[in-house]
Parts: sequence; structure tokens; C-alpha cells
Amino acid sequence: MAKETAREIYTGSVSATRFVTFNDSVKISADIARKSWQTKWNQDVSGFYTRQLIPEVGTKVCYPETRDIGILYCRLLFHDTILRDDSY
Repeated sequence: MAKETAREIYTGSVSATRFVTFNDSVKISADIARKSWQTKWNQDVSGFYTRQLIPEVGTKVCYPETRDIGILYCRLLFHDTILRDDSY
């Protein structure tokens, strides 16, 4: 649909708007950034274990109130626990 609209604007059959609102430009920029981030996230070599737990970027991670449990949760996300196998 975007290609068709761009073609119509190029040929002159449809006129393009002369201005874009600030809110629209912020939404467009955020969408481009999120898609770029997702592409990088999908193609990156490191972070495989975390990517399996959180496959989509922008996902809010809720941490518990207790600090010790929150630290353990982060260690599990980063696949770096205090267990013997991860210490070596």
C-alpha cells in the first residue's frame, strides 16, 4: 500500500501533504527504531538464552520487590547464575 501511494505521489495523481505533525513524526520514528532494534535482536549472535525467554523487544520485565529475588531473576535472564557450572 505504501509503495502504491508513493508511486501515485511520484506520478502526480495524488498530492502529498505539506506537513507532518510532531506527534506523527514521533510515532514514525519510534516505529522505525523498534523495528530496527528487533532486527538487530533477531540477528545478534550473543544473548541466545535471553532471546529465548524474551523474543520481542520492548517487552516490559517486571522485577519483584525483594532485591535478592530481583538479582536472581536478572542472573537467570542473563544465563549467569551463581551455580558451579556458571562459575567456571
